[in-house]
Amino acid sequence: MKPLAGLGILLFLLGQASAAPPARLASPHIDSLALVQLLHLDELLSRTINDGRQASFAAGRLTQVQFECLKSTPADFTVGMAAAARQELSPAEITSAIVYLRSTDGRVFRDATIDPSKTAVLPPQVSSSEAAAFATFRASPAGKKLFETAMLMTSAAMNEFFDAYGKQVKAKCHIARPPQPRENSPRPGSNSDPAASSRTGS
Repeated sequence: MKPLAGLGILLFLLGQASAAPPARLASPHIDSLALVQLLHLDELLSRTINDGRQASFAAGRLTQVQFECLKSTPADFTVGMAAAARQELSPAEITSAIVYLRSTDGRVFRDATIDPSKTAVLPPQVSSSEAAAFATFRASPAGKKLFETAMLMTSAAMNEFFDAYGKQVKAKCHIARPPQPRENSPRPGSNSDPAASSRTGS
């Protein structure tokens, strides 16, 4: 996987071919917000940053004021990440991804994106229809882009968002010397193939 260049800078502050795509579900803006939330990207990013914040504070690299200032919620990232998604995916690709993620067979992948570590506790068996739907989506234009960019987390547009957010937070919270992030912290966008997990029983 490519390094999360832009996200690395942000965390340094704190110590995932079909036939014709279906009809548009809503506006591109609303659809992109839905995609980010279905993939739980905003939740995962917020949790990762807050984990780093806690570790940095415990290590004495943040003051109490900085610690409180750096607190984040998923809502802090949803809009910015959705804007990045619109730069990386076409409206048809966003819609295709949403349709898959909201489908019954798409639940395996949707649930797996909540937390990369949870792929290890997926049910040992995936139904044939779930496996087929997953393979079809992964081979689609939307699926290829998502998997090639670790669910958009290594994409150029997302890295631009990380850079901008990092600079904003650094100025807002008066961080002169960015603290190191915790080692072995979870990497947003990491994912594994649910079908593969089921085959290995991991």
